[in-house]
Amino acid sequence: MKRNRWLHWVIPVSIKPHTYEVKAALPEHIDVKIITYRKIDDGIEVDYGDIL
Repeated sequence: MKRNRWLHWVIPVSIKPHTYEVKAALPEHIDVKIITYRKIDDGIEVDYGDIL
């Protein structure tokens, strides 16, 4: 984590669609926390459980 003068702490994250979680054969490795989202009828649903 890096300290930012406007925010107390900055945590690097990557935002991916929920389908990213089921693609176990992906060759990429992302060394940051991942936030996933899912499209729903009236907007999006965001899962940031790994961040807390």
